Amino acid sequence: DAGDPADGLYFVAAGQVASDVRMKNLAGRRRLSTMAAGSSFGELALVDGRTRSTRIVALEPTICYVLGPDEFAELRRRDPASAAELVLAISRMLSARLRSSTADVAAFEADG
Repeated sequence: DAGDPADGLYFVAAGQVASDVRMKNLAGRRRLSTMAAGSSFGELALVDGRTRSTRIVALEPTICYVLGPDEFAELRRRDPASAAELVLAISRMLSARLRSSTADVAAFEADG
C-alpha cells in the first residue's frame, strides 16, 4: 500500500495486478496502470529505498517473485554486468512511465 516500506522489485509471474492512487481532489481511487505476467513493479525500492508511492492490488490470483535491496546488492557484487542490465531495464521502464504521465497531463490540460 502507499506509504508502506518499499521492500523490493516485484516480477509478476502469473496473474494481473493494478496500481491505483487515492485522489485528494476526487472521492475514491484512480487506476494508474494494469500489469500482467511479464511485468514488474516496485522498482523505486531499489532506486531510492523510500516508502511505496502507490497501492498495488491483485486483480486475480497472482504469483510474484521479489528482488529485495539486499539481494540486489548481492547481484551487483557477484554479477555487475547483470545488475547493470537490470538498472538499464529499470531506467527504460521509468522513462516510459514518465513519458506516458507527461502525455496524460498534456491531454488533461488540453481538455481543461
